[in-house]
Amino acid sequence: MRNLWQRLCRLVGVAGQRGSLRWQTLTEAKESEFFRWFSFTHVGTATNEQRKQVFSFRPSGEKFHYLVRLDILLDQGERIEMLRLFLAASFVDDVREGLFARDIARSFLLSAVLQSDECSLENLANEIAGRHNMPVITRSLAADLTVLPSAGFLAFVGQGPRYEKSCSSIHLSIERTKSDVGDLVTMSIGHAGGNSQ
Repeated sequence: MRNLWQRLCRLVGVAGQRGSLRWQTLTEAKESEFFRWFSFTHVGTATNEQRKQVFSFRPSGEKFHYLVRLDILLDQGERIEMLRLFLAASFVDDVREGLFARDIARSFLLSAVLQSDECSLENLANEIAGRHNMPVITRSLAADLTVLPSAGFLAFVGQGPRYEKSCSSIHLSIERTKSDVGDLVTMSIGHAGGNSQ
């Protein structure tokens, strides 16, 4: 009976929501604690090859403004289809400032997705925040650092290939990418089956 209920919820969406993204509209995203805590502000809007709108946001503070970007892709019905977080790789890898990059990455994983037993991102989020060469006090966030690093973590720190995780309702990818402003850590969360760029 429980499996039947879960399948039904996935088909119609709990409370009218599509998939397991926590934010369904741009307004919901902008009103979230994640946006407020990191002071994301709108910096531009573009249209991709599929004629879908992409809204870009950066932290308003000067220190991290050019190190972090969040893109939100909307479908034709103006619902959120994909979230993509870009972190400067130099920011992630920095022995001191990297702590902040990892905090943003962890918060993104935990805030953007409705967590479930089937598709929990909590262990990966805590590993990203806690497995590193930074002050020992931050290691308390990690779920279990006695095990080998996960494939998701290795992709995040640039020591492994692109990582992908698919559930019935969402798809996550993490990879190091190159851009005209330098190497980036790119984390994308979208609806399962979506192939928007």
